Amino acid sequence: MIANKLPEAERELTALAERQPMLAGPYANLGILYFRTGRTADAVKVLEHAIALNPRPAYYNELGMVHRTEGRFEAAEQAYRRALELDPDYAYAHLNLGILYDLYLQQPERALPHYERYRALAPGEAGTVEKWIADLKRRTSQAADRNKGGRNG
Repeated sequence: MIANKLPEAERELTALAERQPMLAGPYANLGILYFRTGRTADAVKVLEHAIALNPRPAYYNELGMVHRTEGRFEAAEQAYRRALELDPDYAYAHLNLGILYDLYLQQPERALPHYERYRALAPGEAGTVEKWIADLKRRTSQAADRNKGGRNG
């Protein structure tokens, strides 16, 4: 998959899953591959199978991204939250939950703590999120001012 040889990767992962049906990893990687190629129904199926074999935060996070892409926001939220139940410090679930709340559900006040937690957990990757945090603080502050009848109210 890293070399972007997706048909070959799919064949190898499928063969490995058939040889070792109790290993979750091949199914999870097939889910990622299917998601990359737009086969979201297949991605959900194999990611759910991987989770049944070995419920890991990364698998729930991937499942959440597939659901979000499909517009199934409640299912996406549940998947991200399940990832965080398993590992409260799983940075990518915080990032994706923040994105879901901010961009898709228009709930910036719920997004902010997840962006901040992601920044704390992955400081080397948080450059863009730093800008999002500043923007969210500005937007939530302006909304609070409007609700109080402030300058813009």
